[in-house]
Amino acid sequence: MNQAVERPVATPGTVRIDRIFATATGFLAGLVYLFTMARSVSFWDSGEYIACAWIAGIPHPPCVPLFVLLGRFFTIILGFIPGVAVRTNLMCVLAGAISMGLLARLAQRWSVRMGMSPSFYRPVSVAAGLLAAWSFTIWQNNNAMETYALSQSIAILAVWIFDIWIVRRSQNLPGDRQMYLVLYLLTLAVAVHLAALIAVPGIAVIYLLSAVRGQTRLWRDVRFISLALGLMILAFSVHLYMPVRAIQRPEINETDPSEWSAFRSALAREQYGQISVLDRKGPVHKQIAQYFRYLSWQSGPLQAWERILGEAGTPFFLVLRFAVTVTAIWGLILLWNRDRRVFLMVGAIFFMASAFFIFYLNFKTGPIATPTGEVRDRDYFYADSFALFALFAAFGAGAALSRAFRSDRAAWAVLALPAASLLGNYYECDRSGEFVARDYGINLLESCSEGAVLITNGDNDTFPLWFAQSVLGVRRDVIVSNLSLMNTNWYIYQLLDRDPTLLGFDEPGLVDSLRPIFVWGPHFFHVTSEGMPSLSDMDSRAMRSVFTQSWPWAVAAGGFRAALPTEGYGVQGSVGMQDLVLLSMVENSEVHGRDIYMAGTVTEESRTIVEPYLVTEGIAFRIGDVPGRDLVDTARSWDLMQSYLFTRLDDPGVYKCDQTLLLARNYVSAYFRLAHSHFARGEADSASMALDAAESLFVAMPDHWMQLLPTYSLLRARLTDAVSGSDSAAAYLVSTAARISEYASEAGDSRLGQTAAVLAQIAVDYQRERQLNEVVDSLVPGTAANTWMHVEAALFYGNYLGAWDRIRAREELTPDDPMTAMLRPELTRILSSLGQIDRFDISSSAISSIVQFGDSTDAQGIVETMSSMLAGGNAASAAACGMYFSTVMEDGRSARLIGDYADSIVEDPASACATARWFLLESSRTSPDILAWECAALNEPALCLAALSRMPDNGPALSAFLADPARFMARLRVPAEEPQAVAAAG
Repeated sequence: MNQAVERPVATPGTVRIDRIFATATGFLAGLVYLFTMARSVSFWDSGEYIACAWIAGIPHPPCVPLFVLLGRFFTIILGFIPGVAVRTNLMCVLAGAISMGLLARLAQRWSVRMGMSPSFYRPVSVAAGLLAAWSFTIWQNNNAMETYALSQSIAILAVWIFDIWIVRRSQNLPGDRQMYLVLYLLTLAVAVHLAALIAVPGIAVIYLLSAVRGQTRLWRDVRFISLALGLMILAFSVHLYMPVRAIQRPEINETDPSEWSAFRSALAREQYGQISVLDRKGPVHKQIAQYFRYLSWQSGPLQAWERILGEAGTPFFLVLRFAVTVTAIWGLILLWNRDRRVFLMVGAIFFMASAFFIFYLNFKTGPIATPTGEVRDRDYFYADSFALFALFAAFGAGAALSRAFRSDRAAWAVLALPAASLLGNYYECDRSGEFVARDYGINLLESCSEGAVLITNGDNDTFPLWFAQSVLGVRRDVIVSNLSLMNTNWYIYQLLDRDPTLLGFDEPGLVDSLRPIFVWGPHFFHVTSEGMPSLSDMDSRAMRSVFTQSWPWAVAAGGFRAALPTEGYGVQGSVGMQDLVLLSMVENSEVHGRDIYMAGTVTEESRTIVEPYLVTEGIAFRIGDVPGRDLVDTARSWDLMQSYLFTRLDDPGVYKCDQTLLLARNYVSAYFRLAHSHFARGEADSASMALDAAESLFVAMPDHWMQLLPTYSLLRARLTDAVSGSDSAAAYLVSTAARISEYASEAGDSRLGQTAAVLAQIAVDYQRERQLNEVVDSLVPGTAANTWMHVEAALFYGNYLGAWDRIRAREELTPDDPMTAMLRPELTRILSSLGQIDRFDISSSAISSIVQFGDSTDAQGIVETMSSMLAGGNAASAAACGMYFSTVMEDGRSARLIGDYADSIVEDPASACATARWFLLESSRTSPDILAWECAALNEPALCLAALSRMPDNGPALSAFLADPARFMARLRVPAEEPQAVAAAG
C-alpha cells in the first residue's frame, strides 16, 4: 500500500494558490445557488422549516433543533434583507457553497499526497467541486430551506478536519484538537440530519488502521476519551431546545416534546412507525435500479436534454451518462492505485451513502404517489453519494485527458463536465421564479370565512399555510388542521388550545384514549348488541361524544346529517381518529360557531362522510348544511378566483415541478366546477369565462395541458353544442381527439390515446343528438310538452345550456301556460341532482315512453308508466308523456282519460307525485280491488284504471270504467263490505 508520507508535501505558495482555487470553486457554486435561490417558500418541508426558524418552533421529528436555531440566527443577523424566506434560504446557499469549496480542497490535498502536479489537480479539484455543486439533486438541496445542505456541509467539514489530522499524524504532530472537533461536529450533526453520519465509516476505517499500526494511541488516552465524551454530550445538548421551547407552546410544536416520553419518542421518530429492513418494501434489484435512475439525473435529466437539443437530446444524454460513469470508475481505480488510504476512506463513505442507504432506507419502488411507491422521489437522501461520484468522475476524466494528450494541462478540459451539468440542470433547478407554494398558502387561507377551520391533507397543502400564517401574518384567524396529524393525541390537544369548544371531547382522559375504533365490518365481535364498541369503555364514550345516533352511527348538527358507511370504509371496519375529530368538529359546530372547510387537495376517501354537504368556494370546500351534488357558491368562487395570486405561473421561463402542476390542476378543477355550475344554471357566458380561465393557467405548460384537455374538451363541447349546434360540437371533439391522439402517439402515452378514442366516440353522440331532435320536432309540435322532450334530449347529451335555451324560448312564447310554468323548477331539480360526470337517465323520460309504446293504445300501460315517472319526481316527463299519447290514441275515451291525467299533473305536480308514490306503495301491499276502490275514493280515475288492470278477468270492469269513469267510481263499493264490489259497479 502506498503511504501518504512518501508523497511530496505542497509548499506554502502552492497551498495558498490551491486555497484560492478552492475558494473560487465555492464562490462560483454559491453564486449560481444565489441566482437560482428560492425567493420565497418552496414545497415539502421548506415552509415548515422557515416558519419554525422565524417563530422558534418545533418541526416534525426528529425536530432538527440545530437547524431551526441556525435558521433563527440567520433571520436575525440578515434582518436588513427583506423577506424571512430569503434569509433562511441564504443559510442553505452558504452551506452549499462551503461544502463545494471544501470538497475541492479535499481533492487538492489528496492529489498532493498522491504525487499529482498542480497543473493536473487544480482543474480536477475545481471540476469535482462544480460537478458536485451543479448536480441535479445537490443543486436543488442547496437553494432552498432544507436540512440536506447543512448536513452535507457538516459531513464534508468533518472529513476535511479529519484529513488534517491524518497529515498531522503522518508528520508526528499532535492532532487531538482535530479529533475533538470531528467528534463534536458529527454529534452536532445529529441535530440537523442523520445523513451527516455517513462520514463516520470512512473516518473509523482510517483511524482503526492508524491504531492497529500504532500511529495513534488516542483510544487509550483516558483524558482524551473523557473530554471527547464531554464534548459529544455538549453537542447533543442542543436537543434540549426541544423540551425547553415546547413548554412555551409555540405555534408549531410537533409531538409536543415537553415531557420525557414525548421527547424520547420524537428523537426515535416513533411517529412514523418501525419497519424492519428485512421486510423489503420493494425488490432489492428495483431499489438498486431506482438509485441508478436518480444517479442518471445528476448531469441533467433526459427531458432537460431533449428540451435543449431536441432529437439529439437522447443520444447526448446517453453518451454523457456513459462518459461520467466510465470516468468515475476510472477515478476510483486511480485512487486505489495512488493512495489506498484515501480510497478506503472515500470508498467507505460512498458505500455508506449509496449501497447501505439503499438497503437501510428501503424505499418503495412503485410509481410516485401510489400505494406501491413513495410520496415523492427520494433522490435527496443519496446526495452525498452523488457528490463523491462527481469527485471520482473528475479524477477519472482528468486522468483520461492527461493520458490522451500526454499533458497534465489537458485536465482543464474536464471543466466541460460541470459546464454540461450547469446547462442541463439550470432550468429545472432554478427556483428564483417559484412562488406557487406561497401563493397557494395565501389563496387557500383567503378562501375561508373569518375564524374558520381549514382541514388540509399533507405537507404541500399544510406547510405553505403555516408559512403564510406564521411568517407573512396572513389570516391568522383560521385554524389549520392537518388530517394526518389529527391521528395523534398531542395534535388534538393543540387544536383544543386554539379553541376549547372546537371538539366535544369533554370527558377527562378522552383525548388520551382516542384511537381507531372497530365498529363494523369483519369485526362485528367488537360490537355489542346496542352497537357500542365492546373492547373499551373509553371507545364507547368517544363514540357517544361524537355521534348523535348509534348503529348506524350518525351525526346531526343543524341541517347536517351524515352516517358512517356500514361497509367498505376505514381499515378492517374501523373509524379512524381523523374521522372522529372531523365529525366532532361538525357535531360541535353550533357551539364553536366556526365554518369548517376542506382543502381541494383532500382525497375523496377522506371526504366520503361529508361529501354530500361540500360546497365549492374557490379552491376550498365548505361543509354546509344542505345536501346536494357538486354544490358551488358561484358568486363567492368568482370573487375568490379573481383575487387569487398566480405569480409567474404563466411564465414559460419558470420550471413547473410536479407539485406545481398538481396545485395548478387544483385551480383548474375549481374552474371546471364553476363551469359545470354555470351550465346547470344556463349561463353560457360565465361558463365560457371559467373554461377560458382554466386554459390560461396552463398556457406555459402546453404538454401538461394535454392531460387535462379531455375533460376541458367535454365541457367546451357542451358550450359549443348550445351556442353553435351539435354538428359544431361534434366537429370540435373530432379535431380535439385527433390532436390528443397525435400527442399521445409522440409521447408514447397509450392511456391518453385511449381517451382520445373515447372523445371521438362521444363526437358521434352529438350527431345522434341532432337526429333525436329531428324526431322530437314531430311530437306534439308547438306545445310545452314538445319543449320538455327537447329538454330531455338536451339533458341526455349533456347540453344543459341548450335545455335552458328551450325553456326560455317557451316562456317567451307562452308565459301563461301552466305546463310552461312547471318546466323551469323541474329542470332546476334535475340539474341539482347531477354531478359533473353524471348523465341524465333518459329511461324515465317522455321520449323513452314514446319509444316504448309507439302507436299502442294500451291506456293502462301508459298510466302505469306515467305514475312510475311521477313516483320518481319526474312530473314534467309524465305530463308530456300523457299529452302526447292523448293526441295519438285512436280510442277517444282512453285519450280523454290520459289527457285528463296529464292536466291534473300540470295543475298540481307535487300532489300528483305524492299520490303516485302512495299508489306504488299500496299496490305492493293491497289487493287490486281494494286499491281500485281507494283510487276511486281519491277521485283518481287514471290510477283506478291501473288498479283495475291488475285484476284477473277484468275485461267487463275495464269496459264499464272506460264507458263512464265517473259513474263507475261513484258506484264502486268498499270491497271489505261486498266482495263483488267491482263487478257490481260494472
